[in-house]
Amino acid sequence: KTDASKGAKESMGDINSVGVIGAGQMGSGIAHVLLASGANVVLVESTPETLSRALTLVRASLDGAVRRGKLSATPEELLDRLTA
Repeated sequence: KTDASKGAKESMGDINSVGVIGAGQMGSGIAHVLLASGANVVLVESTPETLSRALTLVRASLDGAVRRGKLSATPEELLDRLTA
């Protein structure tokens, strides 16, 4: 059983890169959490429109997290680790 209070970075161990297949609401959220925890992320989606919408969602959620003081890195620094 994992302690739910531990951060995502602690639970990722030696994992540095993660692929997320499906860039809808859930995939975008997963990409956000992974980027915030320091992972490199490859986001895969079958349609360009959905991928574009996902990138907008990820950027907006990272912007919000930075504004609320939840992240110290800039959204640009985090998005540098995202491949789509």
